[in-house]
Amino acid sequence: MTADARLRLLDQDAVDDLAQFAARARRLDEHAALWLRATETLLVAMASPLFSARLGDDTPTLVAVKVLPLARPGTADYVTEAQAIADRTARMRSEDDTLLRPPPVEVHEVWTGIAPPRGGWSPVAVVPESAVREVARAGIAEIAAGAPTGSGELAVHELRGRVWGRPADALGGMTAGLAFALDGFGFLGAPGMDDSAASAGPDAVPTGAVPKHAVPDGTSADGTGTVRLLRSGRWQRAAGRYGDVLARVRAHRAG
Repeated sequence: MTADARLRLLDQDAVDDLAQFAARARRLDEHAALWLRATETLLVAMASPLFSARLGDDTPTLVAVKVLPLARPGTADYVTEAQAIADRTARMRSEDDTLLRPPPVEVHEVWTGIAPPRGGWSPVAVVPESAVREVARAGIAEIAAGAPTGSGELAVHELRGRVWGRPADALGGMTAGLAFALDGFGFLGAPGMDDSAASAGPDAVPTGAVPKHAVPDGTSADGTGTVRLLRSGRWQRAAGRYGDVLARVRAHRAG
């Protein structure tokens, strides 16, 4: 990376949103990495809370996507630790600065090896946010019950893969992991103070401020939150109010 990868975010709201995105990524995976790609006046931040780790692993690859505005055209494409971005945004907030400087160290992540499609998305359904949140909460509870404290890392990974890779009727038959990542990254509307996850562990949904740069078509005419579901080959997509989640599933789950 070079100094040319420096990016001027539009405002402090964008800085706050990037900070929240990095914090939520780390809450779901303490070793999380962020893939940052900038073109013209948009920064696309991506993180994966769950991905296939080896050959024959049926776990879906989930990728949370947050698009942020830049104050001026910029170009960047790198993968770095979420903690590094958290540190930088913390400094930017304390100094009232909007210039994002690239961290000195890049990392390699398996899930960045296959880029999602840019187009060819076919609509599947539009569902209420409440239904999406119910799918997420049910999965969190199932994992908490099936993986008590002391469970091995491989066993927990396989359980998460089964739960979040399962088709959900409430999501038009698409993978339940879409709901988990939408909720976990705060891409749904605020559910209310009494709706936070009660269980601990990496699948428990973190609380925090609502992102400030919202997607304009994330609500229906009466103000009720909705999520648009789409598909392109083996990829699935859930477009929420504050961001999107993509899922790459094995062929027998693609529908």
